[in-house]
Amino acid sequence: MNKLFTHRLYFLFDLALLTFFASLYNTPVFSFQHYEIRLVLYGVGLCYLAFVGSQSSLTRTQLGLSTSGTRRAIKDMAVPGGALILAILLSRWLRPEWFRLGISNTWSSIPVRLFTYALFSVPMQELAFRGYVISRLEQFTMRPGIIITASALIFSFIHWPFGSLMMSAGTFVLGIVFARNFLRHRDLITVMTAHWVIGAVLLLCMI
Repeated sequence: MNKLFTHRLYFLFDLALLTFFASLYNTPVFSFQHYEIRLVLYGVGLCYLAFVGSQSSLTRTQLGLSTSGTRRAIKDMAVPGGALILAILLSRWLRPEWFRLGISNTWSSIPVRLFTYALFSVPMQELAFRGYVISRLEQFTMRPGIIITASALIFSFIHWPFGSLMMSAGTFVLGIVFARNFLRHRDLITVMTAHWVIGAVLLLCMI
């Protein structure tokens, strides 16, 4: 283990760098409308996470790359995940203006968006915000409340370019649900699947 990468000051730098990456999404170039450029940014970020993770001796189990807890994680995710989907559908029915975010979605574009979302965006986000961020936080504190809240805040901030306070609040709640499940079961497959399903419902509600 490289002591530099586990030092508290470097950890603060780490969080500042992640915040900087997240802030880039607030610029027009990296907005949701330029999805391909966002994927490039994700790729650069993952290269950094892989390097620091290897220097910090993060294991596959810590990063959630083990499937031993998948069945229990799915059972634990069913109720909160279903509740979130119902909340999205109810919000779409009662307040459709919350879903008018200026994103040009058409029925013909949905399959491509769902494919790239499942293949690139969701795995990258979950590996970064659940696997990496939570594992790094655990190197400095073992308090679940702090870990869950901090990771959810970062996850919410990176979705701020949606330009909707309610959308950012929703992703914060989503981040709490995912972080709680990940801390209990250490399984990325479950949170990836839930992220994709809930994101797909949200994408359809934006049409």
